[in-house]
Amino acid sequence: MLKRKSMRRRQKGQAVVEYVILVVNRTNGERLETYAIPGRPGEGAFCLNGPAALKGKKGDVVTIMAFSLCSEEEAARIVPKVIVLDEQNRIVQRKGRVPEADMI
Repeated sequence: MLKRKSMRRRQKGQAVVEYVILVVNRTNGERLETYAIPGRPGEGAFCLNGPAALKGKKGDVVTIMAFSLCSEEEAARIVPKVIVLDEQNRIVQRKGRVPEADMI
């Protein structure tokens, strides 16, 4: 079972942070929990490896979610990030909660 926090591993002398994520394949309805390994900056690649590769194919539309455990006080200060990508995985929109709106 994957841990619900980030994991670290060493790769060629550098630390690489892996994040546990939930992937929902909107094309075929598959859902899976896996981990994310950062790729080359600016490359725009999203790749399913190992057994997860059986859950999707190139061109599928996916939603990727990451979660964290925190106290109510911490949750009040967290501003979720939502990033919408186009077909080439370029950012076309950024959005998220406005913390001040919670005070109304």
